[in-house]
Order: sequence, then structure tokens, then C-alpha cells
Amino acid sequence: MIDFKVKGAIFDVDDTLLGNKPGVPGQGLHERSRLAAIHTIGKARGISVLEHFSVEDNLAAFMDAPVHTLEAAVWNVLVMTGIADSQEINPESPLLREIVALKDRLHEDILLNEAEEVPGATAFVFALADCGLKDKLAIASTAIRRDVDLFLEKNRNDIPLPLKQS
Repeated sequence: MIDFKVKGAIFDVDDTLLGNKPGVPGQGLHERSRLAAIHTIGKARGISVLEHFSVEDNLAAFMDAPVHTLEAAVWNVLVMTGIADSQEINPESPLLREIVALKDRLHEDILLNEAEEVPGATAFVFALADCGLKDKLAIASTAIRRDVDLFLEKNRNDIPLPLKQS
């Protein structure tokens, strides 16, 4: 047995505190908002291959991306559909930027309406707070700040983490 004293805890948000409903293709919160953005931009720009991009391919685009970020997943969609001809992400691509921006806007509504904690996460955080760590709990996440803030605000009375900006 390892003998140590917990001095603090740092949590991620996605799938640590916030259940994104991963696992079933098409059910994940990020998957759904990403695919909705791809379909919407495809329809608006008359790009049929994006308008009809499948649930399964959307998941594969994220899972097969060289890094698991929104930009990498969307760029992988563009590569998979033949719209982009290089594996190297072009962050200046207008289509990439448009899809990413729309995904972020759509995701806000999904978070507000459907975000739920990972079962037991709140109880675990409270247990740590009750053990004297309330001022030594933090969040470190690659999620955009707005998404972290939305989730925390929605669960403000349930999660004893300080809501300080840093």
C-alpha cells in the first residue's frame, strides 16, 4: 500500500465531471454538435458530401484524427471527403473555421439543455471538499472556457469548485 496524503485535486471536465455520452455512435454531445455543424455548412454551401456525412464517419473522423481536438476532427472530415488534400491541418481554411465556429455555437445549446454530470462525480468532489480540500480543487481542461463555465454554472449548487477566472 502506498502511504500518501492528498493535498489537492485537479479535474478535467469532459467525461470526468460532465458526461458527454460517448460510446454509442451519434449520441455523444460533441459528436452531435459537430455533425450538425457539418450538415448545416454542407447544405448552406451546397457541398453534398458534407450535407450527407454519416454518423459513423463523423465518429471515425474524430477517432482517427492525429490529435483529439475539434479542429483536427473537422480537418479529418475535410480530408475524408476529398475537400482537403493534405493531412496537415490548415488553421486558416475558411471552411474549417466556419464549421468549428458553428459547432461551438450549437454546442452551447446542447450543454445548456442536456449536460449532466458523470454519475458520482459530484459526490466525489464533495467528499474531497469535506476532507478539507475545498480550496485546493481545480479544473484543467482543453474544453473552451465558455463550455467549462456553462457546465459549472448549471451545476453551481452541486459542485463545490471555486468559479474563479484564471
